This record gives sequence, structure tokens and C-alpha cells, in this order.
Amino acid sequence: MRIATLSIVAVAILAAACSTTPSASASERQAREAAALARYQAAAGAPVSSISNIGSPRWDTVDGSHIVYVVSPTRQYLLTLSGPCMDWATGAYIIGVSSDMGRINTNFDKVYVSRGPACSIKQIQPLDAGKFKASGATEMRSS
Repeated sequence: MRIATLSIVAVAILAAACSTTPSASASERQAREAAALARYQAAAGAPVSSISNIGSPRWDTVDGSHIVYVVSPTRQYLLTLSGPCMDWATGAYIIGVSSDMGRINTNFDKVYVSRGPACSIKQIQPLDAGKFKASGATEMRSS
């Protein structure tokens, strides 16, 4: 029997950390999220079926269906969720991820948020910092 353990990453993410402002219109926020997603997708490698969930990872949001899983400045992953699962503009969230024996697996593990449903992880892609910088962005997420 496969026992999934819940690894809680207690990170409060504020709307300001998501590149949105309280006065930003929904269309402005969606445009920023779409641009950020395009930069991450340009830097994303081929999908992998699982990654290690060891250490103290951090999270950053892209949009309601994508999260950047930050293990270190050089080890980051774009997670595509079964969302949209989250509306980051509504406030702070606590995020956790299930894992099995220290591995996060696509189509099995989930991302949990303090507000909203759990979201299945549909795809995991490693991010290449060099490609990200080549896309015109100054740096990948570091928080």
C-alpha cells in the first residue's frame, strides 16, 4: 500500500508576491500571469515523472494553475496543476504538497492550499536558469 505523506511548506504568499497589486484589474493581472507563464514555459525542460521532496523547498506562484517549486536557485521546477485551483489575488495562502517516500509524482500527488481545493500535479518540468535569462527576465524566482 502506498502511503503518501504530507509535507507542509508553511509559506504565506501574499498577493504582492504574485506580481499583483490590490488596485490591479483582473485583466491586468491575467496579462502579467500569462507573460510570466510564457517566460517559465520557454525555460522549461522536458516533463519528468517525479522529483525529490527533500529539504526545505519554497513556492512561488505563476497563476492559478502553475506553481514554481524552488529547491535552490539552480533547482527549480514548473508544476502544472489540475486547476485553476487558486486565485492568488485574494490573499495569503499556506501551501503543502503530498509526497511518497520523499518523491513528488505526477498524476498521484497533490498541492494543498489553505483556501480552495487540493490540486493534482499534472506535469513537472525542470527550469533552466540560462534559458530563463535568455527570455528577457532578470532571474528566476528565488523566494
